[in-house]
Amino acid sequence: LAGNKNGRNAKHASTDNASPKKITVHGSTVDGEHPHGTNEKALASRPVINSGMTTRYVSTGNISQKEIKVIVPAGGLLHYKLSDSSKIWVTAVSTIKYPEVFDFSRTVKITGEAYFEVQPELYRPFQVVANGVRLEVYSGRFNISDYPEDRKTTVTALEGDIHIVTGPIDTILAQGQSAIIEPRRKLTMIQADANKIIDWKTEIFLFKDDAISFVANELVRRYGVTVQYNQTSKMRISWTGSRQLKITEVIKGIMSQNNIRMELR
Repeated sequence: LAGNKNGRNAKHASTDNASPKKITVHGSTVDGEHPHGTNEKALASRPVINSGMTTRYVSTGNISQKEIKVIVPAGGLLHYKLSDSSKIWVTAVSTIKYPEVFDFSRTVKITGEAYFEVQPELYRPFQVVANGVRLEVYSGRFNISDYPEDRKTTVTALEGDIHIVTGPIDTILAQGQSAIIEPRRKLTMIQADANKIIDWKTEIFLFKDDAISFVANELVRRYGVTVQYNQTSKMRISWTGSRQLKITEVIKGIMSQNNIRMELR
C-alpha cells in the first residue's frame, strides 16, 4: 500500500513517528445551504481542503441557465441543499452536475457516490443520471454508487420506491432493496444492508466479508493512497472503524482481525 506523494490540492499531510514520511492524507467537509459561500468545518482529526467547483452557463432552448459542477477529492465529504431544498451528501472522488435553479425537471448527473433526501413534489420528479442509468422519484431517500473502476452501478432505496430506467430495463426498486446494474445492463435486486450502504455518510468503515478489491478502493478514496495487492486474491476482509482514524491506525485494525499483512511505503 503505497502513499501518494503528489496529492493534488492537498493542504495538509498527516504523519506520526510510526508512519513513513511523505504520506499525504487529504479530505474536506462542507455544510451549508449551497456550496457557494459556505464555511468549511474541519473535523478534529481530519485535515481539510476545498472541493473543486466550477460554474458555467449552458443553453436550454431559449433560456441560458447556470450549471454547477462539483468535484469532491479523495477524503472529501460535501453536504448541502439544492435549490428545491432537497439535501445531498457527496463522498470522495465524486463529481456532480446540476442547474443552479431547477426548472421543469429536477435532474442531477453524477459520477462517484451520493446520498439524497428528496424534497417531496407532486408534479416535478427528481432524477439522477449516472452512466446510462436514470433514477426517478418524487420524494424519499436513496443512495447511488457509480465509480468507473467498480464496473457497476448500485442503487439503494432507503425510503420510498425508485423508478429505474437503463437500456431496455424499466423497473421499480422497492424500499429496502438494492439494485446492482452491471455491464450489458444486467440488473440484480437484493435486500439492502442500509448501515453498510451509507457507512461513508456516518464516517465509518464497515467491512463485512468484503473482497480485498473493495477494501482497497475504499482506502484509495478516503486517503488518496495507492494500494497494491494480488489481483487474483480471493481474500475476504471484515473490520469496523472510524473514517477519522489515521491510515496507519486503519491498517493496524484491519491486520489485527484478518490474516493479512499491509504496508505503507
